[in-house]
Amino acid sequence: MYDKIYGKKFKQLREEKRSSLETTSRGITSKSSLYYWEKGMGDMSFSKVIKMLERLHIRPEEFLANSLNAYLDISDISTAYLENNYDVLRSLAKKYLTISRKNPTSRRELIRAAIACHHLMAATGENLFSSQDLEKLEELLSQIDEWYYEDVYNFGNTLSLLPSNRIYGLTKLLIKKLSQNQQKAYDQWQHSAWNTCLNAVFTLFYRKFAKVKKLVKELDTINMGYSFTFEKVRLKFAHEVMLYIQTGDETRMQQVFFPCLDYLGIGQLAADLKKSFKRIKKIYSKKVI
Repeated sequence: MYDKIYGKKFKQLREEKRSSLETTSRGITSKSSLYYWEKGMGDMSFSKVIKMLERLHIRPEEFLANSLNAYLDISDISTAYLENNYDVLRSLAKKYLTISRKNPTSRRELIRAAIACHHLMAATGENLFSSQDLEKLEELLSQIDEWYYEDVYNFGNTLSLLPSNRIYGLTKLLIKKLSQNQQKAYDQWQHSAWNTCLNAVFTLFYRKFAKVKKLVKELDTINMGYSFTFEKVRLKFAHEVMLYIQTGDETRMQQVFFPCLDYLGIGQLAADLKKSFKRIKKIYSKKVI
């Protein structure tokens, strides 16, 4: 983890816990390595960071989420998207694209611009991302190896900009990592990975149904814990959508699935899934696969 923001954030949390460099690093890394990493002058392996966070009784997801939010500073994008303020969202996307293009070597500016464009495209279908921007984003994502929280976050918040084959390939790699990490990954990583995979599935519903079936089949082989109710509902929805696409019959969706969600009081999720189903119906209502 080389980006300066992580070391700086770690130092802040360490000092809040009143833990010295020596106490924090003992048996995990050297005191000097921790010092230089916190100064933004060195690297630190993810596994060592996790061990030190555990020593400080800090949840890894707290550290990573806070670091990413501070690093990218996308609160304005999130606010515009959640408030359905598409004019502001479009202006932000243009603004961050301009900044990114003026700083072609900045990973941070590219990801921030891509996130803004992803949200604009997801909300309106408008794509401001150029082929040159896309080429740089694909190159960045192609470097993913271990699928750290940051990697999952970046892919999940830019995937609508990617071509279908790239979404499919990256999702297969993430599913493989998700399967391998069932017992050892912390909860927030698993939640993020599951929802990114499901977001990829729903994006591909609008493009490549054959690839959706393959991904869902792989996701079905992975066990979800008791805390994954939200993700289980979304996966079940994917199955119901597949049934509708293959038969043209929405009876089960309308008379069983949605009423169950209403009964359980999952209001916002139910509303989001109903909205998605309406969009999918517009595509598949005149054809049965």
